[in-house]
Amino acid sequence: MIIKETALYKNIMKRYFLYTLIYMAILFSINILLNRMRLLENLSQIKTTYLSFIVVMICFNYYLFKLSINFGISRQSLYKVKLSLLCSIAFIVNIITFSTNLLVYFFDKKDLNSFYIGLYYGFFQNNIFDFTFMFVFGIIFTFFIFIIFNTLGTLLSLLGVVGKIICLVSIYAMFTLPLMLIGIYHDFISTDFSVINTIFSIVTGIHTSNNKCGNPINMLVTLIIIIIIMLFINYKLTKRYQIRR
Repeated sequence: MIIKETALYKNIMKRYFLYTLIYMAILFSINILLNRMRLLENLSQIKTTYLSFIVVMICFNYYLFKLSINFGISRQSLYKVKLSLLCSIAFIVNIITFSTNLLVYFFDKKDLNSFYIGLYYGFFQNNIFDFTFMFVFGIIFTFFIFIIFNTLGTLLSLLGVVGKIICLVSIYAMFTLPLMLIGIYHDFISTDFSVINTIFSIVTGIHTSNNKCGNPINMLVTLIIIIIIMLFINYKLTKRYQIRR
């Protein structure tokens, strides 16, 4: 069984690598030849777009499920393969992203587009510690994005067209309604946001009352908690999948 799992893992990794390489080569050529972007500006843009491309790829769970059938592995083994794929891709993506951020940071900061550097860099007041934690944080954050979208893709693979639409609308409402309620609370009921700001600071480590860099440890703990929850949900959904309608 381990041999089959390894074979499936290698097969998918080769496909992902090939598709991503083709996509990045096309995008890089277009930016250089047509848009005439500078090298660092080009790298900074590609860093964001290839991450979006990979997210889209890992959402298509039905294709992975069909391959697992061809390789003759169980759904439990498929779940292990999925986690191995997500961990490996997150590590590789983070190496590329981290290297790009370092290059842009030291040579031309105006092209810098880094979530971590913008919010948390400088917390440890030591470049070695800051960059080391930035690398670790990047792996966890990238895996967090992957497990979220992979779980969403797994859920959607269980549903028909109508079910997919209802599911996506419900997820959209879950994120937008709380923001609308906060806005109503702010405009019509009270202007005291101390409780909300405190919760936000605890969860993200970002202090809204000042311009100081946030505490990345808070955000890291939050991400790990959410990842554990999503891993459990993903496992339950994977055991049930999949129907293509």
